[in-house]
Amino acid sequence: MCNLNEHQMMKKISSVIFFVLLLCNLYAQQTDQNELNYDQIYGFALNQNVQAILNKLDSATVLNEKDKQFKTKFENRFKYEYDKSDYHLKEDTTLNPLNRLYQEYWRKSLLDHSVSHDKELIAKLVTFFKFQNSKHQFTNLKISKKTSEKVYNEYIQAKGFHTTGLNKVGSFFDFLVWKNQIDTTYKINLINKTMPVNVILMNGFVSLGWEEYVTFGRYYPGGWATDKALFCVKKAYDLNSEDFIVSYLHHEGQHFSDYKHYPKLIQRDLEYRAKLTELYFADQSIFLLIKNFLSVAKYDLSNPHSFADYCIIRDLSQILFNVDFQKDLIKWEQLPKSSIHETALQLFLLNTDKLNRAGKHVKCLVN
Repeated sequence: MCNLNEHQMMKKISSVIFFVLLLCNLYAQQTDQNELNYDQIYGFALNQNVQAILNKLDSATVLNEKDKQFKTKFENRFKYEYDKSDYHLKEDTTLNPLNRLYQEYWRKSLLDHSVSHDKELIAKLVTFFKFQNSKHQFTNLKISKKTSEKVYNEYIQAKGFHTTGLNKVGSFFDFLVWKNQIDTTYKINLINKTMPVNVILMNGFVSLGWEEYVTFGRYYPGGWATDKALFCVKKAYDLNSEDFIVSYLHHEGQHFSDYKHYPKLIQRDLEYRAKLTELYFADQSIFLLIKNFLSVAKYDLSNPHSFADYCIIRDLSQILFNVDFQKDLIKWEQLPKSSIHETALQLFLLNTDKLNRAGKHVKCLVN
């Protein structure tokens, strides 16, 4: 069993946690101009651009019942002075008060990018833990901003749950907490090796974080990797599907390997390599992957996944289409899958060669 109490592992997760998008849940592209374009909407959401969605909803001519319901639901959560949605009506747990502190923080952060709300959250967490400790002694530590990460972990564990720790997913501190987990082992094929990896299957989530919150449960992290094991949100996958085998095992397995070979490599470079690995192994899902990359691609250094998506589409486009960035999905779908496989392999091997020449402690190459 991977020891979730290890402080170093908690620190590791903060830089490597992976946003696995649930490709099987992607909405089809809407063709009626009077219908909401959900691909675009969720692309905005995952790029933390709530205001763009509110603007779309304000200007949209919403005719069908599904779109009306979505508009009402999204506006109730983000348009008004406070969250008027049913977020707090979920089944009660002992961690709901803590969860609500995160919800308020996510909402403020998603609506206002002009300032960071991180310090405000940490201050509220310190106050919360001091109050809880006065009622129920769960730690002997002096509770302060400096000890907040250890205190956070001790509090969650004292309640009988597991957590990724007081760490960020993308730009925001996240609240990923679950009740049960099972250890297993998978033999994973990568581009240049095969290796057995410990995989932890997680169930009973109290919260799946800000992605779940901003997309109303449509998207959430499907899993992540540390240098000791892979962690999988079990309900996110059919364990016999290509989604699991390629977009989870191959992707996270590449992270697992890269942590050992390039321990200081930053997240956007890690994502670039893992997503190329996905493209190399994908068959049935290859054009869904391209579609997903196109929907969230953005040259934004603060968002490793969107940045990696942008760089992959850019680099593939230059080789396959002789253009800077091919946006048209139809043109991608006209390519043989083998051409995408071969080009993804070419880019991966080129990147690996550059990393090896830069040395084990290389931090960043993709730009």
